[in-house]
Amino acid sequence: MKKLLIAAFALTIGIVANAQTSKTHDKSSCSALADSAKAENFVMMYKGKMMKIVDGTPSPMTEPVKLNNGAKVNTDGSVNLPDGKKIKIKENEMVTMSGKMSMYKGK
Repeated sequence: MKKLLIAAFALTIGIVANAQTSKTHDKSSCSALADSAKAENFVMMYKGKMMKIVDGTPSPMTEPVKLNNGAKVNTDGSVNLPDGKKIKIKENEMVTMSGKMSMYKGK
């Protein structure tokens, strides 16, 4: 049953992501192809909640996540960048553990 729920969640993310239009981001530490995140763990905003995807398995974020570049992603989607700036993750945006941000593009 758990695997079925995970598969349904992944399929839903893919459908929702495909329905979104492509957006350009001008954030200083952000710009990566979503394909590069397939081999890397990431966090993303999904249906207004922050999710952590580790080895392809999604789970709700229950505590802030520190990224390899020194940024901190909070459970409300706000990101504290190493230079002191703050940004907010939008729906279907993802951030890899290396700090690269892009729109999630499912399978």
